[in-house]
Amino acid sequence: MGINFLIHNRINITLHLFKLGDKMARPKGRDARPIVEPIRRKCSTCGKIKVVKHRSWKIPTNSSQFNIPIYNKNAAKKNREDQPGATVKNYCSLECSGDSFLNKYTEEDFDR
Repeated sequence: MGINFLIHNRINITLHLFKLGDKMARPKGRDARPIVEPIRRKCSTCGKIKVVKHRSWKIPTNSSQFNIPIYNKNAAKKNREDQPGATVKNYCSLECSGDSFLNKYTEEDFDR
């Protein structure tokens, strides 16, 4: 649906109007997140094999400023598990993870 305007007998402008319920065309599947199967691992606290809800990663820092690798965006990326010294703890719930995943901030901590 559009309205045509003729300005100064030379320029022809078409104004497209959309109703409130109309949606613009958007490619399908672009905003869809990939479907990932849930991960089942042994819980670090209770020892039961359940679906992982929370993960705690410990990744060591670079020991020297001279050992930092040069970043190349086209290079193959390393997985966290492949880095030497990296450890992961899987938790099945907030009760098993303890206080590390709880939000301890109050309203006074934020500027308004």
